[in-house]
Amino acid sequence: MEEISGGYIYDNGEDYEPENERYFILDNSGNIIRRYGGKPSALLYARDNGIDRRFLTAEEWERLRKTGRPD
Repeated sequence: MEEISGGYIYDNGEDYEPENERYFILDNSGNIIRRYGGKPSALLYARDNGIDRRFLTAEEWERLRKTGRPD
């Protein structure tokens, strides 16, 4: 595993020109460690690095940052 194990994905739902920051790879504390424009790239990175492929909502991401857990 290249960097971390654990974490989540957040889709900010916005399109960018060029599309390069729609999907955020988050560590277990909710910090952004990578950004991807395409969903397949984000999912591949997650799979290859032991990151949960669960997509968090904005509320879950905020809860993760405050409490250390998205639920």
